[in-house]
Amino acid sequence: MNKTKIEWCKNQDLTNGFTSNPIKGKCHHNCIWHGVECYAETIRKRYGWSACLAWHPQELEAIRKRKKPATIFVGSMYDIFGDWVDRELIQSIINMTHKERRHTILFLTKNPKRYTGFRIARNAWLGITITKSEENNKMIYSSFNHNNFVSYEPLLGEIKVHDSGLINWVIIGSLNKAGKPISPEKGGTRKEWALSLIEQADKYNIPVFVKSELYQLYPDLPMRKAIPYLGIERGRV
Repeated sequence: MNKTKIEWCKNQDLTNGFTSNPIKGKCHHNCIWHGVECYAETIRKRYGWSACLAWHPQELEAIRKRKKPATIFVGSMYDIFGDWVDRELIQSIINMTHKERRHTILFLTKNPKRYTGFRIARNAWLGITITKSEENNKMIYSSFNHNNFVSYEPLLGEIKVHDSGLINWVIIGSLNKAGKPISPEKGGTRKEWALSLIEQADKYNIPVFVKSELYQLYPDLPMRKAIPYLGIERGRV
């Protein structure tokens, strides 16, 4: 378990939260956008980590040992809800959400249908990654009955918000390379896509968090830094 600089992962005192990766390896989604590879795969290759799926139970033990309540993004480097991951491994992670209820646990997947096969504790927030409009059919919040969020990162097209009454939080991020936003001329996020998404979320009173790289591209975008699990519904962190 490590401290993280991920902007939307904050402890109750607004200090940086944590990431935990009990499953590591090469994710099978193979996400590449306009020649830009997923950051997790870039990091895996940089450090020469194995591509084979590996189970690291010590990560869950580290969560158990932390007595002070924290916000922990579990699976920041791997989609632990991928269809190829054994159910028993996922269940071990889910069991942790029930045992360590003092913590806020954040999950994020491109395979949200797998959430529905588990009974997940209420201290967890279930996230879905969507990058463009045609992926919206993956949104199945009505079967969650759970705190949830959508991460539109990288935002790669115009999005029409569906199931608006069932979304608890929206995160919007740009297409980045080496930590820097890619210009729209090179396939990066366009201002009108981000602005439309913010306006739709505002219309439906959905809290929005816009990542800092997007403000580097478009400083005049409306300021949105909501973190609803902290009770921050709109403002700057």
